[in-house]
This record gives sequence, C-alpha cells and structure tokens, in this order.
Amino acid sequence: MKKILLLAGGGGHTGYAYSLSQYLKESFELSYYIPEGDYLSEKRLRQFLDFGDIKFIAKGRDPDSSNFLFPFKFAKALVQSAFIKKYDLIISLGSNFCLPPCFFAWLKHIPIINLECAVRFTRPAKTVDILKHIALTVIQWEDQKKILPNGVKIGVVMPKPEYHPWNGKYLLVTGGSQGHKKLFDLVDKIGLKRVVLHTGSINNEAYRKHHPEWVIFNDSEDINEDFQHLLAGAEVIVTHLGTTVLEALSYSKPIVIVVNPEWRRTVGYEDAELLAQRVNGVLLEEMNTPNLLNAINEAKKKTPIPFQNGGKNLTRLIVRMLYGQGAIIE
Repeated sequence: MKKILLLAGGGGHTGYAYSLSQYLKESFELSYYIPEGDYLSEKRLRQFLDFGDIKFIAKGRDPDSSNFLFPFKFAKALVQSAFIKKYDLIISLGSNFCLPPCFFAWLKHIPIINLECAVRFTRPAKTVDILKHIALTVIQWEDQKKILPNGVKIGVVMPKPEYHPWNGKYLLVTGGSQGHKKLFDLVDKIGLKRVVLHTGSINNEAYRKHHPEWVIFNDSEDINEDFQHLLAGAEVIVTHLGTTVLEALSYSKPIVIVVNPEWRRTVGYEDAELLAQRVNGVLLEEMNTPNLLNAINEAKKKTPIPFQNGGKNLTRLIVRMLYGQGAIIE
C-alpha cells in the first residue's frame, strides 16, 4: 500500500487533513506531521491511523504570535524534518509549518501536492507561493486561477457529513482553534438563550458565569456530543474566516462570517466578502450587536450553495499519480 504524509498545521489546516483522510484512508497508509503541543489535531487524526504514525514538529508561528521566536522555531523544525521518511507522496495543507518537511521531501525527490485554502482570492498564501515551484498546486475555486495560474482546480475540500442535518434551534458560534474573543464578547451581549459556544484556546470562564444555560467548551474539554453533531444540529453557524465555513456547507447550514481583526497575517475583509458570495453566506461588516442580530436573521433566509466535494476529486488525482492513469477510485 502506498504511503502518504499529510502536513496538518493545526486549526483549519488540520480540518483539511481530516476531510482528505476520510477519502484517502481506504486506499493509502496515512501518516501525519502536526505542530508540537497540538493534541486536538492528534485526537482528530488518530482514528485514521492503521500502520502510519503521527510526529510532532515545531511550528514557526500562528496568525497572532510574535515574530521574535519564529527563526528559532523554524530552525528547530528544519532539524526535526531533516530525516523525513521515504513516503510516496506528501500533501502540504497550508501554513509555514509545511515548509521544512517539504524542503527535505523535495531533496529526496518525493512528490508534493500543495493545497491552497478556500478562503484565498486576492493573493496566495506565502507558503503556497513558495511551494508552487517544487510542488503540484491544487486550488478549490476557479477564481484562484487569477492568483495561481498553474493551479489544478479540484473543487471545495469539505468533510463528509457524519450525521444527518437536524435543527436543534441553537446558534453555534466558533472562532476555530485560536478563538475569536471580539466575536465571543459580542455574542455575550446579544441576549440569546440557546447558544453553543466553542472558544478554542480562549478562557471561557466569564462566558460560563454570564450564561449558565449555554453549552460552552474549549479545545481541551470533553463534551457529551462531538463537534460534527453540533454542526449538524445548528440553526445558524457564526464563525471566523476558516474551514468551519466548509464544514457548515457539508451540512447545508446558514453561515455568518466574522473576520478576526487581530489576525493581521492572514486574509482579510475582501477575501471574506468573496467567500460569503460563493457560499451564499452573510458577512458581518461591522462588529456591533444590532449588526450581528441582523446578520443571523438574514442568514436564516439563505440556503448554502451545494458544491461537489473536492476531497473526492483530489483522491482521484492522487490515485492516478501513484498508480497510473487507468486507476479508478470510488
């Protein structure tokens, strides 16, 4: 069985690894590199391991972290990646985390697939822009041809639904693994009774005190229902500009997108506006209580646009690369 290494850089990047693994697990032996200390990614991806393994390596920086430690962490990641095994394929799923292992994979003549995120429209991610010279770049939207002309379009990489959609009549709010404090503080004030709040890495004690009737959890806490079931039951999903938008699509849930202004190194308002148009979601233009309530009510009137899942198309492409043009996968 061919061996594939997925570089899951945490948060939404791990979300892509999860979605692809749902398709790849039947035909390939999967292994993963994940950031040091990212036990949530380890927990999510361990279910796909049969004979492969998971390795922790340093991540240079996150969207809100300091530049000061970046050279030291990056150097550490280079050392950790120097003895990369001989895989049949490596899939880079975004962030600076992918650069060291891809460099050594290139030196060992291991083919690399380089995925551009679905939230990029105005300029490519720096990592993708660097790796396009040594990897096959795949894109999720036709629009991304403008920023990556040689990219191969595969469609939108969404997870397979794990539950039938249902309506629990609650608002699901998440800021991803890093959290979105400004959004959470706003939701704290709007007076809704039925809210499920995922706070990521942000301390949630204040929200618990204010709203004992809410379901509130962070990445280190176990809850009675898994996150996919909560997605499937939400009436509306309010989220940052990340892969939760794509997870909401897989369950045909109305979406409100709220850009995190504290993330200065990632995409911004213009990209969010374009993504909202593509998925028939609502973009919160200005963060205040009336606007958020209006956005939620507007989203309830919209139906997300269905898309062919790019995970299946990428799996077909990988099968052809590794097994030949005549190979077919269902």
